Amino acid sequence: MEKIKSFLKEFFDEKFLRYCLVGFINAGAGASVMFLLYNFLLHPYEWGYWVSSAANHVTGGITSYILNKHFTFKNKEKGMGTALRFVLVIVVAYIIGYSVAKPLAAYLLAGVTVLSDKAKSNIALFCGMCLFTAINYTGQRFFTFRSRGEKAPARSGDETSV
Repeated sequence: MEKIKSFLKEFFDEKFLRYCLVGFINAGAGASVMFLLYNFLLHPYEWGYWVSSAANHVTGGITSYILNKHFTFKNKEKGMGTALRFVLVIVVAYIIGYSVAKPLAAYLLAGVTVLSDKAKSNIALFCGMCLFTAINYTGQRFFTFRSRGEKAPARSGDETSV
């Protein structure tokens, strides 16, 4: 039980709170673009789901990089290394998050007849956003902007200390 408490304390620290604040800014801007594009321009098209969700992350990407690098993680690294890792984490989080969300939402909402296909797609988009956020935080913190000497918190079954 102590290892779980230690893990949670290390993972959900001040950096996590700053990441959440930056995330609210990015989520508001990105989600506005995503839902406006999807609902007013792209919903008739099969590919509208993907273009709308991609626009969400392009919109917030630059702001997210700058705020997370300087405010959240206070990373001082120079050069393109952090930017390349940042993009890699976003691409991986995007592909996994939205690829899981769409079929999962379709499966869970298959018997729900009171929702239109458009409403179901909006729910899938929201679920994709949530999955993306969880994957992205983990990757940005422990891969992209990791401080020298910072390790990922030990999992509950690990024998090594952090």
